[in-house]
Amino acid sequence: MLCDKCKKNTATVFYKQVINGEVTEMNLCADCANSMGTKMSMSFDNIFQGFLDGFLGNEVPNKSNSHVFKCPSCSTTFEDFRNTGRFGCVDCYNTFREQILPLLKNVHGSNIHTGKLPQKSGEEFLLKRKLEDLKLSLRKAIENEEYEEAAHIRDEIRELEGGGQK
Repeated sequence: MLCDKCKKNTATVFYKQVINGEVTEMNLCADCANSMGTKMSMSFDNIFQGFLDGFLGNEVPNKSNSHVFKCPSCSTTFEDFRNTGRFGCVDCYNTFREQILPLLKNVHGSNIHTGKLPQKSGEEFLLKRKLEDLKLSLRKAIENEEYEEAAHIRDEIRELEGGGQK
């Protein structure tokens, strides 16, 4: 698509302006957009940084309000991750776990995988998840002094863990 202003260059900017309900739309090349005063200096890194900041909010430590977090394996800081969107190594995920969990929850709605499972190990994963849920239910039943319910849950856990052995 050609630029609506110069009709020479390929349009790379879509410009939309709404003033008092009147909509003006233009497809512009970078030169024409710059000449109109539209800032073209937003790089992908800047856009990604703004995106991350929007999701992470004030929960993320930054230089002004916290000490600098560094990965012990690769010395990547959380600030480096915020600027690039990339971790330096596999250990970064554990090092920055507390900082990235809110991000995952905001982006995906949960920080627990609930999507597709591998065919080979899917059943094992579902069994593990069911056991974890049952153990949580057992703790709640005991806390609420619902001992009959707790006994039923205990028996179900034993059956899943040991194949019915007591």
